[in-house]
Amino acid sequence: MNCDNFTNYINTINNVCGEDVIIVMNNCNTYCLLSVVHLLNNCLDFLVNIKLDKELENIVEYCYNKNNIGGH
Repeated sequence: MNCDNFTNYINTINNVCGEDVIIVMNNCNTYCLLSVVHLLNNCLDFLVNIKLDKELENIVEYCYNKNNIGGH
């Protein structure tokens, strides 16, 4: 996988999601989560090195579970 411009990915997430993790988790905005998943897919090796991968994965998993409560 290739993480050509990590700063650009982070700036996109900050612009789409905001910088407050609690607000991100309360809103679980689809575009925000897609930006996070895109970052995870393209920069996973780097995120593992800085120990940020699990935190981002947990946010995505939390929102997935939150949105599926009372679903199927």
